[in-house]
Amino acid sequence: YALFLASSLYVLYRICSDRKRRLPPGPKGWPILGSVLELRGDLPIWEIFDRMKDKYAGPIVYLNLAGQNVVVLNTKEVANELMDRRSTNYSDRPKTIVGEY
Repeated sequence: YALFLASSLYVLYRICSDRKRRLPPGPKGWPILGSVLELRGDLPIWEIFDRMKDKYAGPIVYLNLAGQNVVVLNTKEVANELMDRRSTNYSDRPKTIVGEY
């Protein structure tokens, strides 16, 4: 009984805490599975992501795949912008001063 109560409280906490963060648009998903069911079907994965780009009105789509947060960048321009030009904002490596000199 205690294990069920603890796991229920954890799932409730995750649901409430996920809503507070600013995330790109994407499918809502289920509490434990997330958006895994959105990826099923006969289509290749890139086509599913392309359709999500049109459905959620933007080249950046957020998915929760069974607890794993995934951000899909659907265009080359957005990927270059975020990964090259803004890489220092999203990198977890410390900035090195030696490389600048």
